[in-house]
Amino acid sequence: MQIFNKVVSSSTIPVHTNRFSIMSPVAGKVLPIEAASDSLFANRLFGDGVVIEPAGYQVLAPFDGTVMDVSPTGNQIRLRANNGLQLMVQLGFDSLSMMGLGFKKKVKKAQRFSQAQVLLEFDLNQMKRQLSSVHCPVTLINSDKIKAIEPFYYKVLAGQDKLMTVYW
Repeated sequence: MQIFNKVVSSSTIPVHTNRFSIMSPVAGKVLPIEAASDSLFANRLFGDGVVIEPAGYQVLAPFDGTVMDVSPTGNQIRLRANNGLQLMVQLGFDSLSMMGLGFKKKVKKAQRFSQAQVLLEFDLNQMKRQLSSVHCPVTLINSDKIKAIEPFYYKVLAGQDKLMTVYW
């Protein structure tokens, strides 16, 4: 069961008032959210978005905004853009089991940040040794507030390449 499915291609963008580009927070290969090995993400229970097969070691701010929350173990961060869109970045599946080992927080809850600022650092090699999947889902927590998401499925550099465009 998929709760949200607002993914569109450039030829099927709905009539909209606003658009917002989200830069990639993690370097790597972008895959559809259905590629997530965790069914909660694959079925969009945490919102619509994409999965990144990581190739770097940092999470960079995908836009200007505020930290809504960062997990105590540093494996997940939730962000709010200045326009109200909310994004969650999860580093690997079951990464909570690492109990913070291999993750370093660079920001704290309620902190303001600028696009491309370092938010988290992670040890990808350690994640590969300890986790069944290092895929990083990037989802819009408040997907119900938007009309469509246009993801870009290619290899991305964190903070430099567009990950998706959101329409509302």
